[in-house]
Amino acid sequence: MQITKGVVQGAVAAASVELIFSILENSLLYLEGKITKDELIKKVASDTAQAGLAVGTNTVVLLTISMIYPPIAAVLSAVAILLTAAGVGFMSKRAWEIWLRWVNGGNVSSISVE
Repeated sequence: MQITKGVVQGAVAAASVELIFSILENSLLYLEGKITKDELIKKVASDTAQAGLAVGTNTVVLLTISMIYPPIAAVLSAVAILLTAAGVGFMSKRAWEIWLRWVNGGNVSSISVE
């Protein structure tokens, strides 16, 4: 029961984060005229579902390994902290790129940091 709960929580959290970023990113593409409204909806739905399934699958595998061989759980929890920090950094970079695209009207190449 706890494995199922952990898998569902992880999948929902990942899908929620991906939903927000996918809406932002693909809405900019739509506003720039690079994709149609139908493509926008399909891309957001697809990206969100893929993120949820990927995290759910990874969670099942890691929890199963931890239950079969408990000492690995300590190593996985130590690595999880580092992976979380890397994930936050990656999402922050992605958010910054989306922000810059929005501010610059889609022209990222003309951005100069001074």
